[in-house]
Amino acid sequence: MNTEKCTSWVERDKKVMAPTQHLSYFPLVVESGKGSIIRDLDGNEYIDFLSSASSLNLGTCNDHVKAAVEEQLKKYSQYTIAYTYNIPAIEYAERLVSTYPGDVKAKILFGNCGSDGNDAAVKFARAFTGRTKIITFINGYHGNTYGSSSMTTVTTRMRKKMGPFLPEIYP
Repeated sequence: MNTEKCTSWVERDKKVMAPTQHLSYFPLVVESGKGSIIRDLDGNEYIDFLSSASSLNLGTCNDHVKAAVEEQLKKYSQYTIAYTYNIPAIEYAERLVSTYPGDVKAKILFGNCGSDGNDAAVKFARAFTGRTKIITFINGYHGNTYGSSSMTTVTTRMRKKMGPFLPEIYP
């Protein structure tokens, strides 16, 4: 398998990116993809079992997602819901809440990424229970924000020389 082009980009990356940015185990530089197949710069094709860490569970370049993004970009690219309200976010939150099981009245909090969601989960769990201790799984990846890094144990390089982390987190 030829990875010459990908490897040269990995070497460039090492010069400018913090090593904590990556969990890479292979010099994969994605050039394109369609559905569940991704292609690297050297033309190698892979079945995408990772789904870009579950952020592309619908497959890359999904026609329905592309159409929705194009339609939204005709209106505006984005404006944070921290300061304004917007119809798509409200309608989506209504759809999500309508599927929530049980008699608990659910509310939605949109974040920027999984790390943001994990940080919010810690805040909500502590506020709801009044307890402060958080236990995480061994070899778990929870993200790169300060709070999520406090819980991440998938590799030592993501935590090395960065502590102390949040108190009462037990990875």
